[in-house]
Amino acid sequence: MKRMIILTVAASFAFCGVAGAATKSKDEVLSGFTRTGQMESCLPLRDIDNSQILDDQTILFKTTGKETYLNELPGPCPELKVQGTFSYKTPVNRLCNTDSITVVDTALHQQLSACLLGKFEKLTAKEKAAN
Repeated sequence: MKRMIILTVAASFAFCGVAGAATKSKDEVLSGFTRTGQMESCLPLRDIDNSQILDDQTILFKTTGKETYLNELPGPCPELKVQGTFSYKTPVNRLCNTDSITVVDTALHQQLSACLLGKFEKLTAKEKAAN
């Protein structure tokens, strides 16, 4: 039991949107990627480098291996885009589509809505056109 508590605490993280991401719309960000249709149920926590909230239902996860995964939540997560921050707790070393995220209001130091994640779709970056 003690081990489970330590893992839960160690696997609790908060993610913020990437700086400058607010200026680009979801469609603009996704236009730089091709959807592969390759779905993953989970991502190892050690591989997650950062995340980018695109709207109240869409999050990009970037890995340390420079891979990008799109997570489309099953439904809108109120205040996710506005707050720009979420947290999660997981008793395992993976973030899965069976886990939920909690929107965090950092100004008031409060947890807001909790929302279930979707599956992670691998994206590939489109090659940039030469000038």
